[in-house]
Amino acid sequence: MLNKKGAQLAVDEINANGGADGKKIVVTDKDNKSETAEAATITTNLVTQSKVNALVGPATSGATAAAVANAGKSRCSIGYTICNSR
Repeated sequence: MLNKKGAQLAVDEINANGGADGKKIVVTDKDNKSETAEAATITTNLVTQSKVNALVGPATSGATAAAVANAGKSRCSIGYTICNSR
């Protein structure tokens, strides 16, 4: 939830300043239920049907691996967060 709010705050600020290369950014929120297969399906749908340019997430390592594999096939950028509890 905090990642989503932080992303939206950043997008709101970018859009208020003219967007990215003059284009507004739109946040689309999807829940992969922390399931690898669901993450793969959602990623495929986002990059092939919705034609997104970039993805942020998912949060778990298995879901991230599935998302990276599918995003990479369409040359879509993907970012994800890493937490360490040292």
